[in-house]
Amino acid sequence: MPAADKRARKKENARAAREQREAAEKRRKRIKSTTRIGIAVALFVGLIVILNVAGGGKKKSETPTSTTTLPAVLNGCKTLTPDKGKQQSFAKPDLVTFDPNKTYVATVETSCGTFEITLDTKNAPKGAGNFAFLADKGFYNGLAWGRVAKDFVIQGGDYDGTTAGDAGYSLTTETPSDGFKVGTVGWAKTDSAPAGDAGSEFFVVTGNTLAALNQKVGGKVQYGAFGKVTKGLDVAQKIASFYPPDTGDGAPTQPVFMYKVTIKAT
Repeated sequence: MPAADKRARKKENARAAREQREAAEKRRKRIKSTTRIGIAVALFVGLIVILNVAGGGKKKSETPTSTTTLPAVLNGCKTLTPDKGKQQSFAKPDLVTFDPNKTYVATVETSCGTFEITLDTKNAPKGAGNFAFLADKGFYNGLAWGRVAKDFVIQGGDYDGTTAGDAGYSLTTETPSDGFKVGTVGWAKTDSAPAGDAGSEFFVVTGNTLAALNQKVGGKVQYGAFGKVTKGLDVAQKIASFYPPDTGDGAPTQPVFMYKVTIKAT
């Protein structure tokens, strides 16, 4: 083979080898680039999955349980705050009249349980009629018990808990001839108001500290009474247990409510 042909053949072989090396290098770079992209995509997808799982768990843990259907309980009493609606006010009460042949019982549903008041329609028709009037109007529904006093009373029926949220009127009702006892239900009043004065605020006697209630002026007990707790006195006494420890008399140490008051005749 002539020398010129050998040189041409070597040159051609060198060119072919170079092209093969260049093609191999390109393939290697493509494979490397593809691998990097695949790893990056996998890492991105994994990160998205982790964030979704973490985010979902966080969302689930931060979603509060509805207090409307599952109210929390504290010291044996529900803490659900009821809707008490708009404050009602009346020029005077339309006293309920009673059938003398029937017994009238008020069921008081509270956040600590339910108790019943048998109304004294015979001896206190005005006092009982006033309570029934307000109960029928839904005045008491949703109100808080504003006062608890150790070994004494629980007091409610005031719309805003300041003793100023009354029903807009007052009237004179009957006072008990035999005084107050544990379980008696009576009308709260100021010291300057006349004997038997009543509005919307009432109390339940839960303890034996009765001297103030049974004190007589002019031979007459000063506070009106209209019934007695005949079932669930322990519920009223449970509410009374939340008295403020520093004074023993004042707002309860946790909110306690009257959810509903209804009256039934039998």
